[in-house]
Amino acid sequence: MTFRVSDFITPAWFGAWDALRRDAFMCYRFTGGRGTGKSTVAARFIVHDILRDPRANWACYKKHATEIESTVYAECVKAIARADLGAYFKCITSPFEITYLPTGQKIFFRGLDSPGKSKGITATVGYIKGAWFEEADQFASQNEIDVVLQSVGRGGPSFKAVYTYNPPASQAHWINVEAARPDPRAFALHTTYKDWRRDWLGDFFFYKMDAIRAQSEARYRHEYLGVPVGTGNEIFSNIAPRRFTPGEIAEMRSVRYGMDFGQSDPTTLVETNYIPHWVTDDRGRREDVGGILQVFSAWGKSGALNRETYAEIARRGLLDAVIYGDPGGGGKSVIREMRDMGVRGLVQAYKPGGSVERGVNWLRACARIEIDPENAAAALAEFSRYTYDRMRDGTNRNEFPDRDNHYIDAVRYARQDDIFRGGASRLLI
Repeated sequence: MTFRVSDFITPAWFGAWDALRRDAFMCYRFTGGRGTGKSTVAARFIVHDILRDPRANWACYKKHATEIESTVYAECVKAIARADLGAYFKCITSPFEITYLPTGQKIFFRGLDSPGKSKGITATVGYIKGAWFEEADQFASQNEIDVVLQSVGRGGPSFKAVYTYNPPASQAHWINVEAARPDPRAFALHTTYKDWRRDWLGDFFFYKMDAIRAQSEARYRHEYLGVPVGTGNEIFSNIAPRRFTPGEIAEMRSVRYGMDFGQSDPTTLVETNYIPHWVTDDRGRREDVGGILQVFSAWGKSGALNRETYAEIARRGLLDAVIYGDPGGGGKSVIREMRDMGVRGLVQAYKPGGSVERGVNWLRACARIEIDPENAAAALAEFSRYTYDRMRDGTNRNEFPDRDNHYIDAVRYARQDDIFRGGASRLLI
């Protein structure tokens, strides 16, 4: 069973494909911005490898298990369909797994919410020949990935690790530093959308790209050319202090409220507005490419009693407004008590796996985050000071710190309908 490789990848990828096929290296780093085909190539090679080697099995990883279905699993299913091989594979979603029916070889899928989960992978036919780490920059460190490799990368005559990712903006990010280390066992290829076929990307891809480039050249260079444009450990580079007048606030059309509850930490309440930047093509498809987030008022108090929080909400006239509150760490009981006191619109925020990363990355993708320096001074200070932690070697730890982020969390909850646009948001009382 064969298929012509040139039908599935572009010439820029021929060298990488040949190296993969020959098992020439132990590590492959495929980097680039959007529309480069790196994830598509990885998935198509895995399917190809299963076909050509009757003992090969593969393991595919995402940082969060909740993202498997729409990413690595979907790419592999699409690769099978694209090659018209659906009759030879069984694809299931509980657990996520693909089986090559003629031999029983498998493609496994795991989320690394806990690296120890990788130890549950065992091939009944052959051995694990390779591991694919999609969006590898989202993992906490090389050590986290090494835990997986030490578990699955043994027992066979060859093994390879494939990393696909857009280089993070900060030069100090651990994966950028790791990629810069000389390694004769590693193959590296950086591509851009210019190396993929335009008809495979579609006109809307370029329509959206042009809109983002007009909005921010730096964002275009990072998201589409894969160029690290940051210099240090800053997380938000889009903060813009701005005073809001009562007249401007009265005209806002997308006001949302969020709360984070604390005991020794502050309980916070934020009032926000969002102005999306819609891009619509000539076929009527539209997408928000990153608009303006406005935090026009904020309140916070450490050790606040529920009656004090109630009084502040009442003072602001928000007893009937929908307020998304953090249900974690005792938050559910606070929400119930506050509702009993009369805060009728207070509901639980939606917090699936990976919600912190998704929410903070959504905030980072906003064209601007405008924060009132007088009425939301503490929020402005927190956003401005929020930075990556450093590891011992001086590189950035690839986790958004869970400290000094109470206003940031409240803003994430307030804008959850925008962050999870497409039906993922829900109201929980």
